[in-house]
Amino acid sequence: GKQIVPVEQMLAKIKAALDARRDGGLFIAARTDAASVEGIDAAIGRCQLFMRAGADMAKPMGVDTIPDIKRVLREVDGPHMATLSQAAGPKARSLEELEAAGVCAATFPSLALFAAAQAVRDVLPKGTPIAGFYAYGELSPHATGRCDLHNQTMTLTTFAESPTPVV
Repeated sequence: GKQIVPVEQMLAKIKAALDARRDGGLFIAARTDAASVEGIDAAIGRCQLFMRAGADMAKPMGVDTIPDIKRVLREVDGPHMATLSQAAGPKARSLEELEAAGVCAATFPSLALFAAAQAVRDVLPKGTPIAGFYAYGELSPHATGRCDLHNQTMTLTTFAESPTPVV
């Protein structure tokens, strides 16, 4: 399962980033995955500590519902940036919903990935059977190792026997 670093270690990283900042325009955003490990209360608590330590923004990853986002906006000082993954399925939120909730910005971490996957499909000879695209280490039953979500590698599977297609 997912693990998070001790809060003291994260606070030390924020302090190091602040100490190393030479350009006043450099925006320091701290994020935590605590919501999926310890719950939203722990994630909000960490974000509050990150802001008190001097981060310009603190983002609790995995806080996706509009009521939870509004809670974060009430309880954590600073701007809130949403993450809109095209792989979110039913958890997906529209930009209009997020803006109405008070979110100031959004990232699209999978947009380029899915655009690249579509481009691969577009250049394959017509009729090539595609069983699915898999994020390395996450969904493909044939992958080994761990998936670095900030440096994703996609595997195109073109054989029909693929046990779990993700199309």
